[in-house]
Amino acid sequence: MLTGFNDEPAIRARLIKGSAGILVKGQFFDSTIPIQSGQQASLINRQLSVKPVLDNAEALSLKNGEIYTKDVSIQIIMALVSRWYDVEVRYGSGITENKYTVRVPFGTDLSSIVESLKSQGAHIIRDGRVVTIIKS
Repeated sequence: MLTGFNDEPAIRARLIKGSAGILVKGQFFDSTIPIQSGQQASLINRQLSVKPVLDNAEALSLKNGEIYTKDVSIQIIMALVSRWYDVEVRYGSGITENKYTVRVPFGTDLSSIVESLKSQGAHIIRDGRVVTIIKS
């Protein structure tokens, strides 16, 4: 099942091994879209696409005990941070579409992640359990 969180702009499922089908329920008919090993299905703005996985390390990161995102928006990273670190994320105006990479083992201190993002140009203010992303 292709599922996600309400606060994420996209839903993705990566298939590492084997094959599967994605059932797309339509108003008038249902269809199944095949997905093979090494492919990723993405649902963005109600549009489903299937593409090759370009980075297996990223695809296997949760299984390997790490958080790894490569060249993604700050919103995607902060959605993960919010869930994994139980913090509230706020956004100021003028957030750009810069891309960031984070690769850390589970249990890494939140301060280390914030500093990594800052070193990549993100403007972040942390006040306890509230992380605010300001114009970058």
